[in-house]
Amino acid sequence: MTNWLSYPESGYLNVTDNTEQKLSHLVLGLSVTNILGTMNRKIRKIVYDSRKVEPDSLFVAIPGGNMDGGA
Repeated sequence: MTNWLSYPESGYLNVTDNTEQKLSHLVLGLSVTNILGTMNRKIRKIVYDSRKVEPDSLFVAIPGGNMDGGA
């Protein structure tokens, strides 16, 4: 049985109280295999819809039920 997560229609995930966080703080506890650039970047938004990407946002690719960009 597949259990799909549901995400807000807006394409945004809240960071915390609309405040910025350092990327290094957001990835604590994750298994990071490759880092290009600095971990000292400020992040204001986390987005999973690539059309919503703007400065100071972090794009997260999430495999989808219909598409996952692998085509």
